[in-house]
Amino acid sequence: TYYSCLSQDPLDNQRLPISVTSMWQPPRAEQTRRQFEVCMNESTVEVANGVPFSEIFVGGAFDKLAWAQNPPRRGDSWTMDFEAEKGGYEIHFVGGANPHHGILTVEIDGERIGVVDQHGDFDAYPSDHTLYWECETPGRHTLRGNVMDKSPKSFNYWICLINIKFEPVALRYTNVLSVEARRCSQQACEVKCTNLAGQAVLVLVCDVDTSVRELQDAVEKHTSAWQVALTLSDASLLGEDKAENRLLDVFSL
Repeated sequence: TYYSCLSQDPLDNQRLPISVTSMWQPPRAEQTRRQFEVCMNESTVEVANGVPFSEIFVGGAFDKLAWAQNPPRRGDSWTMDFEAEKGGYEIHFVGGANPHHGILTVEIDGERIGVVDQHGDFDAYPSDHTLYWECETPGRHTLRGNVMDKSPKSFNYWICLINIKFEPVALRYTNVLSVEARRCSQQACEVKCTNLAGQAVLVLVCDVDTSVRELQDAVEKHTSAWQVALTLSDASLLGEDKAENRLLDVFSL
């Protein structure tokens, strides 16, 4: 069942703004996951290869305290245990950056999740590099940092950290929505977005000259998914090749 279009009488040659007439709100989670951090020191980090961690001053400045393996070498490696709940996390590696810093390859439970490149043309403190990780099993996990590379412009392999923060975030998944449209006035059309479960999650009123790209941006703005993929009723994708097409033409309105 379609919702009624908004009653509007637009001026000639004036585009109708995209407006929301109905939006489904997902139920709130019963429990809020906590943000936590692990401070770098000799008791929280176990060195697997290289010298022990110790306090250092980023760029030699006494007000820029961090922890590092000193002296640094290619092949330095360490692990850190932590407890996490099920769900997505942004992991913030807070430390320092400058022209002498290297690249940290990060693994959790043996799976590579990304790299932290602390090289910078100038001293930066504190610096913050973020990686995404999805915790599938709640409980104890092991993060491993390996220093195996550096930027071609870097002079050394320093990795300087203050702490590692784990911030709960929504899962990064692509929400596939089927899109239908009907014309409801000379200039306006109503667009209904339905998820794979058949739930109408969003109903918009758009100008018939609205592009697919503009529709995509509006849908992503009003849904909680990390990415949204729009499909037609025949399951064909409204992809980049149709991004500049008008809704008037795509839906034969």
